[in-house]
Amino acid sequence: MIPVRTLALAGGGTGGHLFPGIAVAKSYLPPGDRPLLFGSGRALESRWVGEAAEAIALDAPNLPGRLADVPRYVLRLARAMAGSLRILGARRARLVVGLGGFASVAPGLAALASRRPLLLLEQNAVPGKANRLLSALGGRVAASFADALPKLSPGARRRARVLGNPVRPEVLAGRRDPARYGLAPDRPTLLVTGGSQGAGALNRALLTAGEELSRAGVQVLALTGVADEEPVRERLRASGVRAFVAAFRPDMGDLYRTADLVLARAGGTTLAELAVLGRPSILVPYAHHGDRHQDRNAEVFARAGAARIVPEGELTGARLAREATDLLGSADVLGTMAAAALSLGVPDAAERVAGWAKELVAGRGGNGRAG
Repeated sequence: MIPVRTLALAGGGTGGHLFPGIAVAKSYLPPGDRPLLFGSGRALESRWVGEAAEAIALDAPNLPGRLADVPRYVLRLARAMAGSLRILGARRARLVVGLGGFASVAPGLAALASRRPLLLLEQNAVPGKANRLLSALGGRVAASFADALPKLSPGARRRARVLGNPVRPEVLAGRRDPARYGLAPDRPTLLVTGGSQGAGALNRALLTAGEELSRAGVQVLALTGVADEEPVRERLRASGVRAFVAAFRPDMGDLYRTADLVLARAGGTTLAELAVLGRPSILVPYAHHGDRHQDRNAEVFARAGAARIVPEGELTGARLAREATDLLGSADVLGTMAAAALSLGVPDAAERVAGWAKELVAGRGGNGRAG
């Protein structure tokens, strides 16, 4: 017998999109139940999801870049939508949660066409194209930032609530454990993480910052992505930096707690994790998104005093070392930044979103904002 999946997640492609959906599913579903996940079928996506969801790869088209591509896009979208409708019906799904990205569009349209509630998670201060489209057509929006609401259509704003970005329980449960990573308990520790796929700009700066970090007694935790793991490990070792380097780790909560300072991109999910754990940060927004949403995300944290911003074009090894050693040398400044980060955190965001989802399934909770 095909198992019933009362909740379907749609979209993803990166951990920043997937992890909030998994957190909502864990709060929404009874223990032992799994959601469906309509995704892109990427290998890393499957690795991040693991056993938390039943993944279904759609032939989901990306938005057309040229007018000549539109007919093919419409045909593929229609096929993906029809396939989504069949699966939602066969699995008796009662709710679709959109995670953003092109893979969310066909299942989102299928939810709207079949009059199932569609709840869209918007992790960033600038809503993505998929969420803007689906919210304008009737989807509800659970936003992480109030800054996102003015960028939605007027109708979508009336169907939006600011509930925070859901964070996985295992991140919330993180604990400080320097020994686990071969680090000393009494030395300042910098975590460098580019998110679920690594970040080349951060890794390149780290490659040339080692000697200055070593002289300052700073030890490093670095999540580099697969391509840069060995080069970063070897360079830090040669520079005399005590370091733990990995391509990717599932124990993000422990890594955050072990670090005194975090150098990171400014994706919405990374920022939500920094906030709920109260981690001071240096943020390097990704500079090549057309809407520059990471800049807007980072500005929220900088205004609150939770982070410093270094533009990607200004990030060098010398700048990284100077900013990191300056902050790590001042416990008072780090404490102030940590408190500011905590003030932005919403540790119960998954429960808030799941609660609204249950209202929608019950035929309530259609409109209005909540702070």
